[in-house]
Amino acid sequence: MTRLAQEELIGKYITIKKSKNHSLEGLNGLILDETKNFFVIETEKNGRKERKKIIKSQCDFYFSENHDQIEQITISGQKIVGRPEDRIKIKVKNGKKN
Repeated sequence: MTRLAQEELIGKYITIKKSKNHSLEGLNGLILDETKNFFVIETEKNGRKERKKIIKSQCDFYFSENHDQIEQITISGQKIVGRPEDRIKIKVKNGKKN
């Protein structure tokens, strides 16, 4: 588990790297809300903003601080399923949960 998995994810940019629903792959946007099992992201398509609800456990994600950032961190959705307030409390040492 990376340190990013402990951080607040709302406000970060996300790109879906891999998904059981292949039509979601490559979708990107700003995380507006997070629940135990879902992200709500704002995407832009044809100049129109849309909100989409994404199931965490079915996707692998790239995260970045802003839309243009080249440095991205990849995390499996399986590792971030859970209530955000509980995930933030998890202690990480040497990349592993304690």
